[in-house]
Amino acid sequence: MPKKLPVGRKYFLMLRDPLVHNLVKRHKQWRKNCFDETLTKEVEQLTKEVREKWNAGIYWPETTLQGMTDYWLPTTTPYAAVEDARVGGTMILPLQEDGLNLGKMIFASFKNNGLIKCPPHKIPIIIDPTILTLHDAQMVKEAVWDIVKPEIGKHNKTIKGRNLAIPTKEPEELAAVFRCKPENFEKYLRWHDQWERGLYLRFITYVEMGVTDPKKREELFEKYAKADKKPQTITISMPDDLASAIERKENNVRKGVDIIYFAIHRKERPSKTSSTKLPPKIRKSNCPNHPEIDGETKCPLDCPYLIAYLQDFEKDFEKDMPSELPQVSQRDCLNILGDSGNLIKRDGKYTIAYRNNDIEESDE
Repeated sequence: MPKKLPVGRKYFLMLRDPLVHNLVKRHKQWRKNCFDETLTKEVEQLTKEVREKWNAGIYWPETTLQGMTDYWLPTTTPYAAVEDARVGGTMILPLQEDGLNLGKMIFASFKNNGLIKCPPHKIPIIIDPTILTLHDAQMVKEAVWDIVKPEIGKHNKTIKGRNLAIPTKEPEELAAVFRCKPENFEKYLRWHDQWERGLYLRFITYVEMGVTDPKKREELFEKYAKADKKPQTITISMPDDLASAIERKENNVRKGVDIIYFAIHRKERPSKTSSTKLPPKIRKSNCPNHPEIDGETKCPLDCPYLIAYLQDFEKDFEKDMPSELPQVSQRDCLNILGDSGNLIKRDGKYTIAYRNNDIEESDE
């Protein structure tokens, strides 16, 4: 966990949230017609929903000489795991729940009046440096940890089987986002955005592994996200070990996309099915001994069910082979593209599907 909770990451997630998009849209309309009671109530309700979802507000900078600003910023509470209470200060309101009934606001400042505001969930620790030397670092660390350790378990939450630390008011769905490294968060966002554009996870993995230059990588994503030819595949030469690595590392891409999607939408990410579907007469493979994993059939080639299925396929439906899958074997036909995408070796080269034909570009 970093010393400071990276709440700034909320902004990048909120930019991708349909609820925030709707609030921003309605707020711009309201600024042009602020006397519309219906629109005012709608903006107030959306503002409340955004705050409850993200524990953050939306701040519109003041108007300029050129007119009203056209952008917004989130307002979030900063969190620091360790801070020096001697620095800065805190405004304390006269609330009985704070243990203070002073009848007036006061400014708690260690420097000015020797006061420190310590919320109930924090731990006040006093250290006397006059009896310490530079050789006492380990002793201080152990003494502090002995005080802190028993309190940690009281506030941690178990999310999806993981013991994660997240402030009480922050959404649990953001725990994984707050915990990942900055470079991983950046990659997860990039992968999520390309998946939202319809690119297959396996193709995203291929580009990420094969192209290190960010500009060229974005150019490739842009090119294939907008391509409209069918079938939407490319045939390339690559070493067998790279092809195997792509299939292995695809799980990392899937994990990153899942984290971002879950943080934005607060639900599990659905698998975007491919427009490559078997004809109505062809029954779907449903082996009782080898269930599908991530939408793909995992039967070994000597599986009795698979052999019987292929025999039926060849006998009854050979002429109905989907046109989107030309020149592939019957065994390959079972590997429905679905969410992952396919990677097929033929004649020494690999054919990889890059885009889901069913995905439509957003108007936003």
